Amino acid sequence: MHTLCSLPLILAMALSLGGCAHPALFGALDGVPVASEDRAGTGGERAQAGSDVSTLLEGIDLFDGGDYAGAIEKLRAVRSQAPQRALRVAALKYSAFSYCLSENYARCREAFDQALASDADFHLLDTELGHPMWGPVFDQAVAAHERDHPLVSRGLERGRWRNVDLWRAKGMSP
Repeated sequence: MHTLCSLPLILAMALSLGGCAHPALFGALDGVPVASEDRAGTGGERAQAGSDVSTLLEGIDLFDGGDYAGAIEKLRAVRSQAPQRALRVAALKYSAFSYCLSENYARCREAFDQALASDADFHLLDTELGHPMWGPVFDQAVAAHERDHPLVSRGLERGRWRNVDLWRAKGMSP
C-alpha cells in the first residue's frame, strides 16, 4: 500500500535523530512529497525513513568535510534502497557532486542521469548551478535528458506557462 509522508515529517525525524537538520537537505527536498511503499502508519516505516534521512545527512556531512569517497560509500545505500524518491534523488545529487570533485566525470554524469530519470523536475539550486566541476556535466545530462524525453520536457515547459496571463504580462489587454 502506498502512503504519502510529508516533508515536514521526514525533517522532524531528522531533527530528532541528528540534533539538527543539514541546511542542504532543505534545498534538496524542497516541497517534494515523499512516497513510501511500506505499510501505512507502521513504526517500521518511520524507523526506515529516519534511518535513510540519518544516512543521507551523514553522507552530506562527509561531502562537506571533503571526504568524497566516504560520502559516495555512505550515500550508496540511500541511492539504491530508500523507498522515498526524494531521498534517493538527494543522495544521487551529492554522489554526483562527490564524483565530479573526485574527477570521476563518467560516474558523475551517471548519477545526474539517474537523478533526472527518477525525477523529471530535478534541478540544482541557484547556488549550485555553474560550478566549474559539476556544472558542465549537469548541463550535458539535462540536454541529453531533454533530447531523449522530449514530451516530458515540453510538458514541463507548458506547465511553467500554464498560469501566466501573457496579455497582462506584456502590458496588453485582450
